[in-house]
Amino acid sequence: MPRRIVVMHQGALGDFILALPSIEGVARAHPAARIDLWSRPEHAALLKDRSYIERTYPAGGRELAPFFDDAAWRSAPIPEFLEGAGMVVMFAQEQGRALARRLARRLPGPVHWIRSFPPPGRDMPAAEFIFSQVAARGLSGGEFPEIRLTPPPDESLAVRRWREEHAMTHSPPVVLHPGSGGTRKIWPLRNWWAVINRLKARRIPACVLLGPAERALEDFAAAVSGIGVPVLEGPGLPRLSAFLGAARLFMGNDSGVTHLAAALGTPTIAVFGPTSPRVWAPKGPHVHVVRDRWPESEVLEWPPAAGFPPVHPRISNLLRRLLFPGT
Repeated sequence: MPRRIVVMHQGALGDFILALPSIEGVARAHPAARIDLWSRPEHAALLKDRSYIERTYPAGGRELAPFFDDAAWRSAPIPEFLEGAGMVVMFAQEQGRALARRLARRLPGPVHWIRSFPPPGRDMPAAEFIFSQVAARGLSGGEFPEIRLTPPPDESLAVRRWREEHAMTHSPPVVLHPGSGGTRKIWPLRNWWAVINRLKARRIPACVLLGPAERALEDFAAAVSGIGVPVLEGPGLPRLSAFLGAARLFMGNDSGVTHLAAALGTPTIAVFGPTSPRVWAPKGPHVHVVRDRWPESEVLEWPPAAGFPPVHPRISNLLRRLLFPGT
């Protein structure tokens, strides 16, 4: 059994969360091993309370660049984070396969390449697809584990102060995230505008989350702020986790933030359109998936001056059931 295992993952937030059951499985199967994680620092911080993670290394540097060169990889220095590794588990897409082969030629222990999400046409939940590869290699212990993340306690004070500043002390807010990493996955903004106005009319505290890369939504965010609904702009991942973990309800598109809210155990409404919810939706009894259809040309349209359309019937029913149970 290896004494030190290095887990490698440098994908986006949603991809990282989808890999967590597999990382947990590796840890359960190797209880005596030291596990070091090479990933984006903000993602590694999500596992701060996991006792099996001993050390983290930041991904994104140039230390692996020589291993992509057809000649240099044979004599390139072994990156510090891989020195002494008895086993490497690499979560990556197809381009990672060749890297894994080369590292396996240079390192004393095995290097396992795990495809980080299903190929096109593979109709299987992504997290289960990843876990099935880990299990097939004998790397996991037990059945598919349910993952529950914990918000960082040191961010709770900042969340409490933000709520005080926005008069939300009597009830946690509904957090709405109308953005996504891909524009086509955005539920048309007219629908978000309808939901926001419905919540405002019912005097339900709510805030809208705007990510740092969501410039296309800035005018919409300004309109939302203009009707008195606060906008939370670009919080770091630890603070975002604390906000989501303390939310009354989260609603979002197919995005990494939606996966994060679900992994924190927050009641979650996930709206899916062009992507398959069977493959990409987060799982759990607290997750409610709504499938809708829309043309990509309409995603950024909303009628701020002409009132708002009716709320989607299934969304309306879910809001009523989740915010006013028993009515």
